Amino acid sequence: MQASGDLPHRRFRMSKECRQTITYLYGYVDGELEVETEHRLVNHFSYCPPCKNIEIVERRVRYTIRHHLTEEVPEVFMERLKGRLAIERQRLRPQ
Repeated sequence: MQASGDLPHRRFRMSKECRQTITYLYGYVDGELEVETEHRLVNHFSYCPPCKNIEIVERRVRYTIRHHLTEEVPEVFMERLKGRLAIERQRLRPQ
């Protein structure tokens, strides 16, 4: 029995390659991947409609957030956030 709102045509079984692709999705959408990894994702999207759809949805969500949710963030918050991000980058940087 299907859960309410669970449409059969929207479900698919993710392969190992699909799971790896989705792992890199945010970096791909942000343009942060190495060229080789980006090419692997583009290739995967070319023959995997479910993963391509996930990529499209992610881009639409980011577009909506960027262009329609434009509440100003207090400067104090931004400065604290930048400071914490700098500390975290230092902590995660390979030694």
